[in-house]
Amino acid sequence: MTPIQNRDTAREMVFGICITLALFAGASAIPVLGLLGVFVLPLPVLVYRLRLGRVRGAVVPAVAFAIMVMLLGGGSLDLFLFFALLLLGYILGESLERNFSLEKTVAVTCGGLTLAGLIILFFYSQAVGISIPDLISGYVAESLSVYQAAADKMGIAEEARQELATSLELIEYVARRTFPAIAVSGMLFTSLITLLLSRPILKWVKLPYPDFEEFLLWKAPEMLVWVVIACGAFMLLPAGALKLIGENGLKIMMQVYFLQGIAIIAFLFKKKQVPQVIRWPLYTLLALVFNIFVVGLGFFDMWLNIRKLGADTGNSNEP
Repeated sequence: MTPIQNRDTAREMVFGICITLALFAGASAIPVLGLLGVFVLPLPVLVYRLRLGRVRGAVVPAVAFAIMVMLLGGGSLDLFLFFALLLLGYILGESLERNFSLEKTVAVTCGGLTLAGLIILFFYSQAVGISIPDLISGYVAESLSVYQAAADKMGIAEEARQELATSLELIEYVARRTFPAIAVSGMLFTSLITLLLSRPILKWVKLPYPDFEEFLLWKAPEMLVWVVIACGAFMLLPAGALKLIGENGLKIMMQVYFLQGIAIIAFLFKKKQVPQVIRWPLYTLLALVFNIFVVGLGFFDMWLNIRKLGADTGNSNEP
């Protein structure tokens, strides 16, 4: 579908900006439930990139971000996260318009975000005179303090508060060491979730939408198993740079195999004709409770070949 006519452009831009800011307000105002905003904030940017075109579509995230800067005072690292989400939506829209494969769409999006993030972090750290590791450490500590403050306001028992404080300290320690892996895994997961959520919207407004038949048959390259083995070996070493690389690399590989595990489950759901209304609660349960099971399913599929790719399917796109 071609971009909308000029007479509707201004109205569409304003509407897109308002939707984006409403999602931003929800993500900022509600610390816990607002996490859901992380997965929906890129949606209006993606939709209006396709609906308005490349240049006019960029106005929606640009104006929305400018307003975010004014609301947050321009000095918050949260702006970095919101900028990344807006950019993610725009790059996804660009990739869909170019008719990239699903794998290339996610790869281009994560690569573009990583490059942009490193550049912005470098110049920001130079401007404020704080090293990038210290910036990240401070941001992690500040983010977790929000949950501690929320627990304090709830008036929970002292013993429970101490347990929460201990847990948050452990999370903070792990998050500081594995921030690169958390960032890359977050980009992978958010890109896929955004594409999944955008599909019915794009279909409804008659815009190009991703074909997830390709995802149902997706399989991680077999050579990645050696990356897993190498990362595992690095983690056995004493504390040092290689051990840190191993920790981050293994977490990224777990996310890759989690996505393959989800692809297998989605394939089986379609094959067994599981109703859509049941699938999403099951996906949520698998992601939150049985995450390790899904990772293992994806990893061992290299030998099990659960979907019988190249055999029963004949390498077809139809399960």
